[in-house]
Amino acid sequence: GHPPSSSSAASDKKSRRSSSRPAGGDSGVFDLSEALGSVVGQASLKQQLLAFEKGIELQARRKELGIECDAQLPPHMMFCGNPGTGKTTIARLVGLVLKKLGVLKRGHLVEVQRSDLVAGAIGQTALKTRERLKEAAGGVLFVDEAYTLAPGGGADDRADGSQDEGELKEAAGGVLFVDEAYTLAPGGGAETKDFGREAINEVMSVMQDGDPVVIFAGYALEMDSFVRANAGLFRRIDVRYDFANYSCAELATILRHEVEGGGFLLCPDTVDTEGPASNVASLLEAETSPELRAATNGGLARQLFRRARGKLDEGLSLDASPEEMCTLTLRHLESALKDIAAAAPPPQRPPPSTNPPPNAAATAAAAAAAAAAGAVTATAGRGGFKSGPSPAV
Repeated sequence: GHPPSSSSAASDKKSRRSSSRPAGGDSGVFDLSEALGSVVGQASLKQQLLAFEKGIELQARRKELGIECDAQLPPHMMFCGNPGTGKTTIARLVGLVLKKLGVLKRGHLVEVQRSDLVAGAIGQTALKTRERLKEAAGGVLFVDEAYTLAPGGGADDRADGSQDEGELKEAAGGVLFVDEAYTLAPGGGAETKDFGREAINEVMSVMQDGDPVVIFAGYALEMDSFVRANAGLFRRIDVRYDFANYSCAELATILRHEVEGGGFLLCPDTVDTEGPASNVASLLEAETSPELRAATNGGLARQLFRRARGKLDEGLSLDASPEEMCTLTLRHLESALKDIAAAAPPPQRPPPSTNPPPNAAATAAAAAAAAAAGAVTATAGRGGFKSGPSPAV
């Protein structure tokens, strides 16, 4: 989902922070249904969240009536979806509704990612993670890109393992044979100092108590693998929510909210009789690829607004009227979208297939080739390079 004034794009999440917002409504009592009404799209998710709220209310009512039933599990969650789909926004609403229902005392949100939990020395990760858990007590700990905490999850746990250039020079004029080369890649099968696992264990140690409530978030496929590899986490996560990519029409609505929230206006040429911002939706579909929209979602609307403002400023003079200074036209949007599409990185290639195990014949063949040339061989593995004269063949 995406609120009219949200600024929690994936690109902005690199600066982690603790945050909370007013409970909403004139009465000061948080109303989840009302809050979700300002969120664009995510219709299925909204229904699930309202059902979640009702379930907690019913459980509390059973307790009031003296009905004996199993205690409710701490509502730890997994949020799966692409960047810009509103995971942080919904996490903030979850904190507020849990505070209203008495599950949490404060209901604030503390956003973290790997760098906020993992340190580079043995024993320091646990201390660093405990500090963030303490900060989130009474609220929600939102672990973004949680899969990077797992070995092979996209981050490298190793200390700097680069080799001295002198060792590479030993192979100059000959053959450098890199044995078990696949182990040089993250998750390639080599043992690492698993500081990410240390952070996961610290988080799991408080999850049974339910304070703070923990939300793990990230791409769907990576999160599925992350949970499958961590049976303890799977047992502790009570619910999963999937965040859909925004349609072009929904992105057009988000853009309108961004523009109006920023004190600007959309020219009437951006709207036709078929519905709000439908011309913008058509423009988005024509000028951007499905891959770009899926990779950015709400972030695309924010970037479009910023670039369109730049296009507007290019054609203005200081003598322009207030209306001219604040009105974005379809031409501004189209030009901005073309720039965005041109600057977008190409789609990521699929990960390489797993390399086969080392082959003794390949080693011998490489050594034979070097011997025939009268050269030295340098055999390299993850642990370092071993050099010596070419073996006799």
